[in-house]
Amino acid sequence: YQRRVHGGFIVVSILVIVLEEAWVMIFSFAAFGVLSSLAQSSIYGIAGVFPTGKFTQAANAGAGVAGVLNVTVEALVRLAVRLVEGSGNSQRSTLLSFRIFIGLLIAMCLAAVAVYFAIRRLRLCRMFIDSSQPGSLVGGVVAKEEKDPPVSLKTVLWDVKIPAIAQFLSLFISLVVWPGIPCSAKTHGWFADGGSFWFCSPFIVAAFNYGDMLGRGVSGLQFFSRMSSGVALAFAVARVAFVPLVLLCVKPQVIPYPDLAVIVITLLVGVTNGVACTVTMMLGPMLVDEPRRAAAANVMVAALFGGIAAGSFVASLLDLYWGFT
Repeated sequence: YQRRVHGGFIVVSILVIVLEEAWVMIFSFAAFGVLSSLAQSSIYGIAGVFPTGKFTQAANAGAGVAGVLNVTVEALVRLAVRLVEGSGNSQRSTLLSFRIFIGLLIAMCLAAVAVYFAIRRLRLCRMFIDSSQPGSLVGGVVAKEEKDPPVSLKTVLWDVKIPAIAQFLSLFISLVVWPGIPCSAKTHGWFADGGSFWFCSPFIVAAFNYGDMLGRGVSGLQFFSRMSSGVALAFAVARVAFVPLVLLCVKPQVIPYPDLAVIVITLLVGVTNGVACTVTMMLGPMLVDEPRRAAAANVMVAALFGGIAAGSFVASLLDLYWGFT
């Protein structure tokens, strides 16, 4: 199962390079979404069986680092290509940058698959994974003599409903306000001249990704790790304030220097997103007993991708009716 999922990332990446068609890109985005949800469910399921949320935080921090690597490598590739090719043929430079970036992405996918299976073979991981399965052997001793009753997804969903709602809201708000609306802010100075090519990516994209990584990193601090489900939900709801702040940078443009202001606001959106997503993802599996922790982690991942999908849909509706981009 894992080999098919991880192999799918590589196959789709190769298709994007070989078949440079619009329908392939749309299909690839959809396929990456499905594959990511399946892969992350497995990763968070492993992290969720441990008796502490630190492993879930580590998995979340890894997702934040991946976002930073993505935008940083993409920016460096674009910069290198423009230095070599010049700015004369922008279409050729963009295509060459895209091919190099996808090639590097395939290499990163291969490395990630190797790391994933190496982690699963670790003795500590094997012990906790096996101990959560009926009739398994841990150190030569039967972990559970009797089969546990089947895990009820309905009861798990009820037990983790508050952190799951907070997880959904966090990603929903983040994807409503980023990246489309900030990228359409009116630019001034360098951004309006030679820097217009770099405003959306890497500046807007990087502001969120770097902030998100920071938020995921600090979530392990005692202050955040002691958050209750109710506080985490209130924190997620409070992030709704970012929606009018971002809108006021674009339409109607009320905030002065909207390009610089929207970068700062996007950075704060990223930081709070990282904190909210990590804290709620850590809380979910800890609210149920050990045999149900993997299922709780899967519920949290479903809430995560549900928030991404719903937020992206609402953002597209806002753009459709108000014409941000």
